[in-house]
Amino acid sequence: MSDETPKVDSIVSSVIQKFEQRAVFGKNKYGTDLDRKDLHFLEWVQHYQEELMDAILYLEKMKITYNENNEDEPADKHIKKSIYKWCEKNPGIASKIMANIESEDNDSEDDEILNTIKSINDTNKHIFKILKDNQVI
Repeated sequence: MSDETPKVDSIVSSVIQKFEQRAVFGKNKYGTDLDRKDLHFLEWVQHYQEELMDAILYLEKMKITYNENNEDEPADKHIKKSIYKWCEKNPGIASKIMANIESEDNDSEDDEILNTIKSINDTNKHIFKILKDNQVI
């Protein structure tokens, strides 16, 4: 058995590096770090609460920016993009679906496939409407 520490992936390494950079930045900016002993429990809670409040502000800014940049792109366009990506990944099934849509004599299995696709499309439209109505997108 090897004593070597398992290597972490690039994402974990990146996050660790960011934590280290953040710790150095905080020490330089505030002249202290999280090893400080001058704060009581509720003071730490207050700091945490303020950080979470900032996070909510960042989320709201991202939602507003997203909506401003995507006003002209209706939910249908998002659905079409999703369907297009799915068709690219599943060309065999997609071509069968298209053949069924174009043919006049669909059998019951084909009708079931088409009804399922219609149901998924209707569900996606409904989900996007809810998200848009609640200003999530």
